[in-house]
Amino acid sequence: SGIASFDCIIKNRWGNTIYQFNDSSSGWDGRDNSGNVVSEGTYFYVINAVLESGEDLDKHGFIQVIH
Repeated sequence: SGIASFDCIIKNRWGNTIYQFNDSSSGWDGRDNSGNVVSEGTYFYVINAVLESGEDLDKHGFIQVIH
């Protein structure tokens, strides 16, 4: 709650977008947009959101996938 708009992009190590979602209450389960489980490795996320107060929220970081 408190989020007016939300966008999250998951990228592989080459910078290719493998998953994107815009529902702040959902998450990433380690699958690409086609539903295939991704390989082990490091993936990067970029979150761009706007709070209901109008404040921009930009976050980024990495996720290590291990099976």
